[in-house]
Amino acid sequence: MIFLHIQKVDIFGRQGRPIPPSPDPFQWISENYKFYLAFENSNCWYYITEKVTSNSLRYGLVPIVLGARKEDYVNTLPPHSYINVDDFKSFQDLANYLLYLDKNHTAYAEYFAWKEYGYIYVNKRLDCQTCGFVHHLNARKLKLNNISWQYFMNPSRLCFDRPLLPLYSNHS
Repeated sequence: MIFLHIQKVDIFGRQGRPIPPSPDPFQWISENYKFYLAFENSNCWYYITEKVTSNSLRYGLVPIVLGARKEDYVNTLPPHSYINVDDFKSFQDLANYLLYLDKNHTAYAEYFAWKEYGYIYVNKRLDCQTCGFVHHLNARKLKLNNISWQYFMNPSRLCFDRPLLPLYSNHS
């Protein structure tokens, strides 16, 4: 897990320091941080994981997203509830924007305006529901024909290359 603390990046978990003991670690994080780096491990269409919903939006952290296509985030998440890395020319521009949000409470609060009009439903037991669904399908003897596994297993159809942003920008 990686969290952004404005001036530096704090890394928690296996590759970083341990999260202080807490009944709810993300509650502790949300009390100490404003942003969450919700970087996916693949750049694939529709690939938006719990990093965005369960780990950040649910706890009042603004997710900084990278992974899915821009339109996937637009079509899936509440408007103005996240920061997309692809909206910036460089990581320096992104860092400057985060510093601006840290100092401008009104602009930062706009990332939570969506809560007046809706909510994020986070299913904690999707694995159980998936098993139940499959069991239900098996009970009905459902037969699927003409499944093209090559389509689903072909990364070139669903995943894409992404140019990395420059780490430094000398323009202001």
